[in-house]
Amino acid sequence: MLYDNREKISPGAKFSESDLIGIPTRMIVSPRSLKAGVVEIKNRKTREVREAGIESLLTDIEWH
Repeated sequence: MLYDNREKISPGAKFSESDLIGIPTRMIVSPRSLKAGVVEIKNRKTREVREAGIESLLTDIEWH
C-alpha cells in the first residue's frame, strides 16, 4: 500500500507516478467523494473505474 500525501504535487502528477511504478489498484479519496459516501477505485490493468461505498470498501477491493 502506498499513500501519497504530498501537497505540492498535482493529482495528475501523482496518478502518472503511480502508473509508472506499477501500482495495480488506485483508490482516490476526495472531498467530493467523501461527501457522497464513496471512494473511486481504478484497476490499472483493465482501466475499469468504479465507486465503492465507504462501509463496504474492504470487501469491494480485489486483494492480490
